[in-house]
Amino acid sequence: MLAQGWTGDAGTRMDARCWHKDGREMLAQGWTGDAGTRMDARCWHKDGREMLAQGWTGDAGTRMDARCWHKDGREMLAQGWTGDAGTRMDARCWHKDGREMLAQGWTGDAGTRRDGRVHDEYRLKGRKGRTGLKG
Repeated sequence: MLAQGWTGDAGTRMDARCWHKDGREMLAQGWTGDAGTRMDARCWHKDGREMLAQGWTGDAGTRMDARCWHKDGREMLAQGWTGDAGTRMDARCWHKDGREMLAQGWTGDAGTRRDGRVHDEYRLKGRKGRTGLKG
């Protein structure tokens, strides 16, 4: 470590600066822990992107207002998105590769609906989704 005050194998400083788990030094006081969470709720995404505003929490980028970053770094567009897979409280979700499901009722990262229908993309490819039913 470069200066006095660094402690432990994660590089946490007594003034709350730290090293990210991949070796980047956090930029200002207030950074804590190896995932880069700040006391003002800003944080680094798990791949090293810094969240843009207060309210971001955790290494998956979930916000207290329910916006979040997708696991690959895309920011969800509106309140109501939750979790690193982009599921919404109204049951719309993002596919794991970033496609938004088209209507309420879509659940899960494979696009299965609670009513057993499957997203058109899967139907056209002959894939059955999680329920084993074709929409």
